[in-house]
Amino acid sequence: MKVEKGAFIATFLTSNADKYMKMHPNRFNPPLIKKYARVGGNVTLLPGVTIGERSVVGTGSVVTKNVKPGTVVVGNPAKYLKDVDI
Repeated sequence: MKVEKGAFIATFLTSNADKYMKMHPNRFNPPLIKKYARVGGNVTLLPGVTIGERSVVGTGSVVTKNVKPGTVVVGNPAKYLKDVDI
């Protein structure tokens, strides 16, 4: 997993980097958490997803697709809820 400056990650985050669960280094595609994004507890990030800048992922969400910057997503699978109030 790659985490940029200022990101907040709560406890029990699970991130997966290998879509096929094989030990081939050239197949790793880790999740990316961009600047100042906030990720709640017990969140699961699937391989290759990007959590956009200043976005929020609600507790217990399963992120299967990229999260646009400045949005709030929740659920399993995570879906758009609203824009972040800055």
